[in-house]
Amino acid sequence: MYFLGIDPSATSTGLALVGEKGQYVFAGTILPKKRRGGERLAYIRDTVSHLLRPYLGQITHAVIEAPAYERPLKADLLGQIRGLFLLKLYDYGIPVLLAPPMSVKKFATGHGMSDKTYMVKVAQGYWPQWPGTDKSDDEADALWMAELARGIHSPNGMTRPQLEVLHKLKQLEVEDDV
Repeated sequence: MYFLGIDPSATSTGLALVGEKGQYVFAGTILPKKRRGGERLAYIRDTVSHLLRPYLGQITHAVIEAPAYERPLKADLLGQIRGLFLLKLYDYGIPVLLAPPMSVKKFATGHGMSDKTYMVKVAQGYWPQWPGTDKSDDEADALWMAELARGIHSPNGMTRPQLEVLHKLKQLEVEDDV
């Protein structure tokens, strides 16, 4: 049983998988480089398909970072990328939950205003086998979202801030279905 986290971006998408006890499975970054438009979307789609293929049928939940509303100029492009992931995971039969950036930060560190450097540092401590560096913030975010997906499935052993985030996200999920 695996749990998937995705930090979508037009230039550097983080993708991570953790196991049923929170163990590190993999984390990577999809870098479309100079690709634009449909070519960029196809590259991201094909790379995700390749990376997830060995785990299909074993991924129980996924969490994708929701939009950061303070960046409206990138909304259309990020919406395309997020839609690509939503459709791909739908095709794979993987339930998805969107998590706002501040919720991911609170889940990882206990408070929602953590910076990228601190998120990476905490991830390095939590998953010492992860070879991430200070520049791997997309992977760190994706790892925390994968762990959040695991918490949705089984909240045993989660901290109080993590349980608060899970409760809030489940409420948002219900509101989204109305």
